[in-house]
Amino acid sequence: MGLGLEEIAKEDGVKLSTIERSIRDIETRNAMYSLDALETSQTEVVMFNKELEKTALHESLQAEKKVYATSGENVGEVIATEPDYDVRLHASEILTEKTKTIISRHVKGTSVSTQVNLAMVNNQPSNNTFEDRLREVLKRRETPLLVQNDLPASGVLDIAVEEAQDATVGTGDQAQG
Repeated sequence: MGLGLEEIAKEDGVKLSTIERSIRDIETRNAMYSLDALETSQTEVVMFNKELEKTALHESLQAEKKVYATSGENVGEVIATEPDYDVRLHASEILTEKTKTIISRHVKGTSVSTQVNLAMVNNQPSNNTFEDRLREVLKRRETPLLVQNDLPASGVLDIAVEEAQDATVGTGDQAQG
């Protein structure tokens, strides 16, 4: 309403320090629950668990399955190990997603809204930059489009003139017979 702090304090019948403290409390609360505060908080969690995550991914990338004997005198015992490709591929996908997320934050000209729009239009994951997409568009524009009914590029075409047929329907005996 355009009132100064003193005028607000007078109108509410409180001290100026009460108004100032209230403003500080609101600013503190807003700072605690802002997007920056959330990002800082999540960064602290990630950094706290960084070593555990490194170890988990490292072990996942080296995951193995135990092969048990199904017959003979060693039934039920581990006779060999083989790579667990499902776990290894999942760990690799996690690393790829993390890398894409980090890289996308540093690509010039990319914003969150742009990425959301691209994700809605293009369901295929893409590591192309804006320049790569521009080059593809220019390449498509330079390449002539081929249509199935295109005429051959070389050779002589014989064109025969056809006579037009009479399209009128006869009357009387011709129409009935």
